[in-house]
Amino acid sequence: MAALLGALGALTAALTGLLLGLNSWEEVISGAYGFNAVLAAIALGGIFFAPTRRSVPIAIAGAALTIPLERILLAPLTRVGLPLSSLPFVLATWLMLVMVRRRLPALVPVALHAILTPEEHRRRFRVARRLLADFRHRLHHAASPGTGPGPSLASFMQPALVAKWLELFRQLDLDSSGCLSLKELRRALAGDCAQQSPAEVRALLDRVLRHMDLNRDGRLDAAEFVEMVLRLQRLSQGHERLLTYLLPVDANADGHLDRAELQRLLRSVGARPLQPEEEVRIFGPQQRPLTWGEFVDLLLLS
Repeated sequence: MAALLGALGALTAALTGLLLGLNSWEEVISGAYGFNAVLAAIALGGIFFAPTRRSVPIAIAGAALTIPLERILLAPLTRVGLPLSSLPFVLATWLMLVMVRRRLPALVPVALHAILTPEEHRRRFRVARRLLADFRHRLHHAASPGTGPGPSLASFMQPALVAKWLELFRQLDLDSSGCLSLKELRRALAGDCAQQSPAEVRALLDRVLRHMDLNRDGRLDAAEFVEMVLRLQRLSQGHERLLTYLLPVDANADGHLDRAELQRLLRSVGARPLQPEEEVRIFGPQQRPLTWGEFVDLLLLS
């Protein structure tokens, strides 16, 4: 991806210089005037932002900006005996980052401590987009009477995988009643909940059962159990990438996600904004911010 972004930056620099009458064909062919543009395109299109439909135009704009900056800076630097070097790249990248932060808040930057390759940044974006799209879809159905729960994850999975979780359900269903009770779930989770008090375990299981009961009939049947396990599996597979993508959204670094930050997060992956009733459903009447742990639970259990 960096190679493709660099090629795009070089092409942008060549066309910009020719259109503005700043470069000749000989200068374009030499490649000297594309150096800063290549760096700017890679930085903006794949390093400081994940490669997406939003970031690539920013990368092109940053690459184009390096050309007039080169012409503006070249003469004064030459007079004082300093080389131009990569200064146009640095200034163009800074200017574009400031502009994006003010004008395009939905374009979420990569956390500086977690910068890797454009490919990994793209994977994080795709994980966040998939999980947030699932969450937004379920939230819409939950807030719209008569729409039903929407398509299940099981309908998109291989039959062998679904059969595996159905077999687990049958093993946990000790009385063969076709549904799981609190007692059966508590026994299944005995090892994981050993450090918690009985009251904490009961509260946790009550919450899980309440959210897993997708058709609200007061019972946890096999289909609901499989749906829950598949959600947990999908979330656990992308958990680290999801949290790495989410961190820069916490603009005030308070470790919580408030209403405005969640709206920005949804916009960043192209999801519909929340409606007022949906915000109340998530944050409550008092609009209490969520911790990151609570938000991850919400992605799983809503």
